Amino acid sequence: MSCVAAAFPDPLTPEAIIVDAARCWRETVDRHRPILPTLFARLEVRDAGFLAPAIAALLSILEAWSGRRFRAGDGSTTVLTNDEQVLLGLLETAAPPAAIHASRPGLTGPLRVALRSTRIMIQRVLGLDLGERRIDTGEGPFLLGRATDEIELSPKMHRLEPEPDSVDWEAAVVNQARSKKPEDQS
Repeated sequence: MSCVAAAFPDPLTPEAIIVDAARCWRETVDRHRPILPTLFARLEVRDAGFLAPAIAALLSILEAWSGRRFRAGDGSTTVLTNDEQVLLGLLETAAPPAAIHASRPGLTGPLRVALRSTRIMIQRVLGLDLGERRIDTGEGPFLLGRATDEIELSPKMHRLEPEPDSVDWEAAVVNQARSKKPEDQS
């Protein structure tokens, strides 16, 4: 499996992206390749490159917390491994289950933060939450999960529009330069 080749099914779901990214992460770690650039390239195929740091951190913390290697499936299969199913369940609840024995319980807090952060990033980057799907129509660019023409400004921001009595900036700069010019002292 090559992590740069596209293997995303349509319709696109957050779960498909997460599983594909986890499989790419596992292969990249096992082959001792640079994780973030490889994972970013894989996710960027679907405009989800910004998820790379969150997913890489989550999987690293999950392995350290559980004390065992994350088992990812082969890229050619659609069947999920138990670890992939657990990962999706953890992301759904955003909390580590008490039933799973933690090898390093001191990492429970950081794991919880990584789960919540990854879930937030999924929502922001894809514009979808777990369980939702989008059929890629190929229409227009997307920025953080929204078509660029759908992006609204926050209430604290406003569009800059020229005022009716706008300032002549060129004249103001010239006048300011004249006022700072040293006078002849003859």
